[in-house]
Amino acid sequence: MSRVLIVKNKDERMKYIQNYLKSRIDISEISDELHLFYGIEKKNCDYVILPVRGVDKDFLIDGTDIHLTDNYIKMLRDKTIYIGLISDELKNKCEENKIQLKTYLTDDLAIKNNYITTEGIISSIVNNDEKAIFNSRVLVIGYGRLGQICAKVLKTLKADITISCRHKKDIIHAKINDFNVIVHSEIIKQIDQFDFIINTIPFKIIDFTMIKKLQNKDVLIIDVASKPYGLDHEYAKNQGISTLLLPGIPGKIAPKTTGELIGQFIYHDIVRGES
Repeated sequence: MSRVLIVKNKDERMKYIQNYLKSRIDISEISDELHLFYGIEKKNCDYVILPVRGVDKDFLIDGTDIHLTDNYIKMLRDKTIYIGLISDELKNKCEENKIQLKTYLTDDLAIKNNYITTEGIISSIVNNDEKAIFNSRVLVIGYGRLGQICAKVLKTLKADITISCRHKKDIIHAKINDFNVIVHSEIIKQIDQFDFIINTIPFKIIDFTMIKKLQNKDVLIIDVASKPYGLDHEYAKNQGISTLLLPGIPGKIAPKTTGELIGQFIYHDIVRGES
């Protein structure tokens, strides 16, 4: 049977990854460097599962006090590490030591996570605003996978959707799907016409001028992008504008679902590799 180590932090998804796997494979929990050394050296593990956010530039494992030192890296030679986000530093170290590095944040999981994120957006609107989504005017900034799924779902709730995007192919795609479209450079002209603004782009696209234009408007801005986010939230709130900063929704509102999806991917990948 495969021997697996899982490094857990406070991210609830890690708990559910372990719960899914423990009835299927031999898995041990790691909480400190001593356990990591023992797990690699004594248990002769085949696989190590690291948290979603991986390691920083100093190889500190996210949410723990464990450093993935050169010694540990060498001990993991010819083994497999499963991780969420892969840094260039870790990628290079693993290549040097013939460690197989795999991300469990696959395209399939990303699509499922985008539906969960959209569910979280809807829940946030319902719980933080007195306006209904039905018949509301919604601006979705960004037309990547998340923007597409969010717009599609909100449209089924009879919202009037406008997409802000930059690339010609995205403009064409959005129009084909019967959405209103504006290019990013034109947002300033219409930004005060919406009930809800949903940002999916990790770039401060809503600048101070736009924020000023939203003063005294009944609008809720929901920002689901990662850093540096889509606007200066503190400044916007100081101008009396309602904003919600909600990065990483799947891990917060549905850690069980997300953790089990990751666990399924890891389990099936291990089984395929050993068959």
